[in-house]
Amino acid sequence: MPNNYPPLNERYSDDDIPSVMFGIGRTPKLPDGHVLYYAGSGSDYGPLVHFATNFEGEMPLGAVFYVDYLTKVAEINDMLHKLPHLNDGYRFRMEKLTPDYLHQRTWTKFWPDNGKGRDFAKPKSAYAFASEIHFQERPPLWFHFYRTEAIQTYENLLKAQVFPTIVVLQDHGWGGNWTQFGGENEMYHLAVDYNALPEFLFVADNTRAWPGYKQYSDYLVLKGQMHNHERAIYRRDRSISGEDLWRKRELRIY
Repeated sequence: MPNNYPPLNERYSDDDIPSVMFGIGRTPKLPDGHVLYYAGSGSDYGPLVHFATNFEGEMPLGAVFYVDYLTKVAEINDMLHKLPHLNDGYRFRMEKLTPDYLHQRTWTKFWPDNGKGRDFAKPKSAYAFASEIHFQERPPLWFHFYRTEAIQTYENLLKAQVFPTIVVLQDHGWGGNWTQFGGENEMYHLAVDYNALPEFLFVADNTRAWPGYKQYSDYLVLKGQMHNHERAIYRRDRSISGEDLWRKRELRIY
């Protein structure tokens, strides 16, 4: 499969990650394929490896966004170097991202205005980078990590015309979250409002699927996941239109 996206033209060591600038208003050019979004990811590489190497979907995994305002860059760096099924001899090189990559001018735009998201972390701790990942016998994918508030970052993606097709839903007992990602909560409302409901959800046994989805796979525990929670794939129920879901959301009918 040809690579129809711009290469990372310059390579840097992990200790010297440069800042790159992208013009306001430009949609990030990503590899073809599914886009996976994981809110509150920690350093849980289970979903990344599962969908990159085992998922029998219509398209390969093209881009991944891990978002967690409590996870350090060093932890994600360690996670990447532990990934199985990489091409022999492949070395990760990271490229630092600025807010402009998702059409924002400051990191404060990656936190909600209501202030609740700043109970655990603040914009001054924000950071982001991208790196190519080369799995064996798979086209390269782009991995992004954002140390930002996950719900506002999700909306920033949608505003930038980046629409995740796979969303991982896991709620770790509110240990560092101000709300939940699963069920009828903020992320689901955003997906409905932007007409951007993903085709697939990967739902842990400690949360709920969004309305309008049906279980698509058995529950399983993945190698490399941070917690011993079973997870299953859910797929959109196409018998329910996005317009119907929007109406039900407005009327709070489920």
